Amino acid sequence: MMTGMRRYRDAFSLALLILFAAGDLAAQQEGGSDSPWLPLSFGIAGGVGMSSYGGSVDIGANPALGGGACGLLDGGGGSGIAFGAFAEYRITPRVALGARGMLENYSGTMTADLAPTFLRVSSGAVIPIASQHRMDLDLPVQTFELYAAYAPFSFPLRVAAGPKIGIPSSPSFTFAEEIEGDGEFSFANGTKRQEYASGTADASMIFGLHLGVDYELPLGGPFALQPGVAFFTHANGILAGEEGPVVSGIRATLGLHYRLRRAAPDPPIAITYEPTPPPAPPEPEADALAVSIRPYSVDPGGAERETLEVRVKNGITIDETPLLPYIFFDKGRSAIPERYSAVRGGETPHNIAVYRDILDILGERMTRDGGKVRLTGTIDGSATESAQAGLALDRARAIATYLQQRWGIAEDRIEVTSRGLPANRANPELPGADAENRRVEITTESDLLATVRRADTTRTITAAPLYFETRRESGEEISNWRLDLRAGSKTIRDVVGASALPGRVDATLTQSEVDRLLRPEVIRWKLKATNVSGMTVEESGTIPIERRVEQTERQALEDATTLRTPVLFPYNSAVVGPTEQATLAAFRDRLPAESKLLIIGYADDLGAADYNRALSRRRAEAVAALFPGYDITIEAAGENHPNRGDGTPEARFYERTVSIVVGENGE
Repeated sequence: MMTGMRRYRDAFSLALLILFAAGDLAAQQEGGSDSPWLPLSFGIAGGVGMSSYGGSVDIGANPALGGGACGLLDGGGGSGIAFGAFAEYRITPRVALGARGMLENYSGTMTADLAPTFLRVSSGAVIPIASQHRMDLDLPVQTFELYAAYAPFSFPLRVAAGPKIGIPSSPSFTFAEEIEGDGEFSFANGTKRQEYASGTADASMIFGLHLGVDYELPLGGPFALQPGVAFFTHANGILAGEEGPVVSGIRATLGLHYRLRRAAPDPPIAITYEPTPPPAPPEPEADALAVSIRPYSVDPGGAERETLEVRVKNGITIDETPLLPYIFFDKGRSAIPERYSAVRGGETPHNIAVYRDILDILGERMTRDGGKVRLTGTIDGSATESAQAGLALDRARAIATYLQQRWGIAEDRIEVTSRGLPANRANPELPGADAENRRVEITTESDLLATVRRADTTRTITAAPLYFETRRESGEEISNWRLDLRAGSKTIRDVVGASALPGRVDATLTQSEVDRLLRPEVIRWKLKATNVSGMTVEESGTIPIERRVEQTERQALEDATTLRTPVLFPYNSAVVGPTEQATLAAFRDRLPAESKLLIIGYADDLGAADYNRALSRRRAEAVAALFPGYDITIEAAGENHPNRGDGTPEARFYERTVSIVVGENGE
């Protein structure tokens, strides 16, 4: 408790400083003989609060709370309603003392994450299961608050602070353990929650502080609404014998305030008329303050315009990923590797990430478009795999089962077969090459394995320079001014000046401000100026937005000339396949005739580096042959692929590539 008191001594000091600062107003007491109201008032208040739990609850040291479990609950929170009544005595127009009694609900939950347990599933994988301890608390608390309030401004906003005492009303609890996530795991009761203990806990009186602000909204007569927000905290825990939960939080309330009316004074016994002095001569009137303002923009040619021109240009980047017709397997295993599952950790190059969704891409396309597939399982030819009869067929059946169970594909649409080594197999004498031969080959006569094509839109918005020509037409010199710009419901900019009104205000918009002008039709502006005598004048108006779309999304898509994903080649091959030829033909149709092409060939790291460099050149030349008439530069990068993979078979396939870099007009 002493630690908590030291933590809140700064809040106590703040409350004392507020009271001392208000001492100079003591002479201006409200409720004097000329006021119709007494200084005493009262009212009711209600609202909602959000609370945060601190401290700790040792469930191992208190079997009644944890049901025999062990560990510490050290965090949590909750929310609930609050209502009550208050009374207040106003010492001066700005200083008041008061008290309120509230019934508050601090109900919530304390949690503690448990160390994960591990479960081996039927596939042989070990899966972590995360769970946590939860204590659900029902905490109604009767609180009593004293406060000192001070209004530091000319408008009725007040700051209030003081001590807070709470008496819990027999808090009840339920202690349980819950499994996190959406997996299929559960406790013996068939659910993800298992309760260990519940009941009513012993409670302690709690002590703390509150600090808040409120605002008075008169309703006429003695009534006023008083919305407010208060922050509160306590120095000790609610549960007896525990260091927690220590409750802190925020409470928003709406109060109805009633002030007592003073009795009317007795009528005077006699009325004495004093002679009326002659009126003072009128002071000369100052000239009325008037200003003029004209908004305008400047077009690229330097001409002034009464509209603001906004230019919108759309760009498209096409991202095409060819799919490998293979699923690769671990040595001696027929289970689908986890890297093909929907949830993957770590960073993966984009094209490999798309490929590893191949089973779901295939299942979705078969569900939508129909078609049949043939699944052919293979082995790497090693003694380990050759000794397992039916291993290749089991691999094909695993893929068929996935498509049937996850996507509901009919059995007669899937042909399952097997053979030993693949027809186009990698040389098993090379290190790591046998991993490419452990696979299921997917064959289809339709476009079920067509390239995955995505288009990303980029939008550029620019606006012409914007200015406001201003002038003081009459009245004394202006001392300060403010120009507000809004578009729709959003504030674009506030320009503030603490000097005379300039002849021209530069309101040219920044890029973040221009981005807000995609939909609004006008910019609304308002100028407020004040002169040295305190006179104020306002002028307002609009400037239309003239929006020009330089390139629509459809035009950008038709003109797109960026091909991100390279062309893929089989093992030890420089032949461009039919799917890749179709992708390159569509890309060629979008190229301007004057384009210059840099075509770069790559190879994986299997085999000798010199052979791989020569193979990468043959691949680049095979692609270049499909672009007759273009200015082409060929580069053989060999094994130096910029996105070197992680050593998996599919990563090596995506290293057997050709990429195309496009430049125009000599760039």
